[in-house]
Amino acid sequence: MNTSDNLAKNEALASGGLDALFAASLDDLDDLPSFVTPTPGVYILTVSLEEKEVNDKPSVEAKFVVVEAVELKDPQATPPKAGDSFNMLFQLNSFSIGKLKEFCAPFGDHFGEKNIGILVREKIKDVTIVAQITNRKAKKDSDDPDRVYAAVKVVKIG
Repeated sequence: MNTSDNLAKNEALASGGLDALFAASLDDLDDLPSFVTPTPGVYILTVSLEEKEVNDKPSVEAKFVVVEAVELKDPQATPPKAGDSFNMLFQLNSFSIGKLKEFCAPFGDHFGEKNIGILVREKIKDVTIVAQITNRKAKKDSDDPDRVYAAVKVVKIG
């Protein structure tokens, strides 16, 4: 999903110039997508992996964009909007490498590719998935022990 799909009104106003924008009401403008931690449930998402350095540590970041909330664990919870995003980070350590393997395994089967470099650098780019999302708290010794992170288990690709 392209975030600009969720900004169609803003795009139309931008192409009309300042007079079109100044004639608009705040209600006419699209909200920007948010960076969120989704509530637990089943979602349709797009995911892309990229190499990244975080705190001077080589890492792989999974970037997710919400397409649709299919079913929330708590039906009273407010789902994220289409276009909202979140990420998961896999740092270069023995535990995270194991988690990266778990995450990439369904993609390896789907693409018929076992090479982690090819999966990260070439294959897992804007792939639509159905995923089960749970939440986990930060480690007690972290800077923000009350922070909640998303954990994603890929259920289906495509």
